[in-house]
Amino acid sequence: DEIALKTASEKVVADLLLVRIDSDGLASLVNAELKSERVMKTFKQVICFRKALEDPGLQKGWKTFAEVMTGKNFQWHPSKETHGVVIWPAVKDSTNARANTKRKDYARVDVIGYRCDPEIKEYIFVHEK
Repeated sequence: DEIALKTASEKVVADLLLVRIDSDGLASLVNAELKSERVMKTFKQVICFRKALEDPGLQKGWKTFAEVMTGKNFQWHPSKETHGVVIWPAVKDSTNARANTKRKDYARVDVIGYRCDPEIKEYIFVHEK
């Protein structure tokens, strides 16, 4: 379903916890948020959960969790930085997407837009820049 953490003031959630492997074979954690509508507060959700992933007191536990759930031992990136991804409905012309300019403030968060192609009845995913 989702991973939820409760802080003193709020509930922090992520729909998916992923492991990204870079070209050097180093792993980092990625939290993903899946949405059915384009809402800018999604970026704040991703960043809030990312703070929990990057908390020095919790990082070892998150990495152990990822290794147990995947059955793999990773060589973790020494920077300890994590990433986020927002997956939401694509716009027809991504150059006009308001989020493209606003999200420049959200470092280390990628965006993937999806749409359903009625002819082939499959989802199409597009990286939004």
